[in-house]
Amino acid sequence: MARLPTIVTPAQMEALRLAANGLTARQIATRLNISEGAAHLRLNGAAHALGAHSRTHAVALAIRTGLMDLTEVRLTDGAQKHATEPLHGRLGTAPGCSEGKPVGRATTP
Repeated sequence: MARLPTIVTPAQMEALRLAANGLTARQIATRLNISEGAAHLRLNGAAHALGAHSRTHAVALAIRTGLMDLTEVRLTDGAQKHATEPLHGRLGTAPGCSEGKPVGRATTP
């Protein structure tokens, strides 16, 4: 017997859209006037319906399958700055390192 496709509810999609925009479950709950637990349930329900293993994966699958459009994803001011600054500006220095060597793995071309 063929498996029927699982449906993502409008409430789950709204929570997923907010998560795609960088909101935490607590912030989603505040925005939607629901409990934080209900926000987690909506996010987990969407992830389960899409066959995702995380919220990030659920957002990616929603975009890939056309359930969510990239125009619905807006970076917050902090995320926008973080996404546009050069990589070397985001690397920290090793604790106790006075030379200021970047922390992180460098890739060779």
